[in-house]
Amino acid sequence: MGLEQKRAGEAIVEVAFAVTGKGRALPAFSNLLLRGLLADRMGGALDAWTISHDGLGAPIALFEGRQAPVHVSLSRTEGAAAACLSTEAPVGIDIEALQPKTGDGELAGLFFSAGERQALSEQSPETMAASFFRIWTLKEAYIKARGLGFGIDLPSFSVVGPGVLPALDDPAQAGAPWSLSSLSLPSGHVIGLAVAAVSPRLSLRPVMPSAASV
Repeated sequence: MGLEQKRAGEAIVEVAFAVTGKGRALPAFSNLLLRGLLADRMGGALDAWTISHDGLGAPIALFEGRQAPVHVSLSRTEGAAAACLSTEAPVGIDIEALQPKTGDGELAGLFFSAGERQALSEQSPETMAASFFRIWTLKEAYIKARGLGFGIDLPSFSVVGPGVLPALDDPAQAGAPWSLSSLSLPSGHVIGLAVAAVSPRLSLRPVMPSAASV
């Protein structure tokens, strides 16, 4: 129990994900995944944690007797769910099921920046869908961590550079410490993670869901 030992100024981000393998993960399951992560890494019973929001709208977890809130985020999609937490910095997570036919440019034209559209156009047909969902999950994770959701103009910032590698370019956050990470799962899911910290240490935890919880 408890977060790993960290160096001074270092942010640790705990990430849990579960592949259910059938249908869209239920809201109750993603909530249980987050509460299980909180209980395991921070202590307390599953129902002892209260999920709320900070002044900017970003989700936080509160525990009676604990002064500082825990920054949290969760996401669910077809066949999977993911959650993350950090005691040091705002976090955002998004998970999506890879759909091979996606990435034809229509959604990219509406929601991606010029730089992101350029990076996507340079991909081969074989890597187009994976690149699309890397960008999409990183953008969603970032706006979740900011707490503003779709109140942010999505084309106004970029989350990838050349080669579709995670890299934030947001004039509204110039100079702010942000780190972006992307993870592709063997199940065909893509996870995007955004942390308001420089070089955070990530701890990944796969979870086996029970039949009753999905």
